[in-house]
Amino acid sequence: MTFEYWPQEIALALIEIGNINTSTQEGRNIYAETIDALYYLKAICENEHNNDMFRTFYKLLEQVTENHNRE
Repeated sequence: MTFEYWPQEIALALIEIGNINTSTQEGRNIYAETIDALYYLKAICENEHNNDMFRTFYKLLEQVTENHNRE
């Protein structure tokens, strides 16, 4: 699988779309945990033995990120 966006880029787009205030501790925690979850998802995607649904979901998140970055 070829990755177009790193987890930090996807997390930032999701944080912006969700209007999460990262100047608060809660917002910083959400951002950090989102990055961690996306790295975990990326690792799952890299293992060819795992179900394709994980790769499909990561691609969807990349598409959301791409569309958000165009705005």
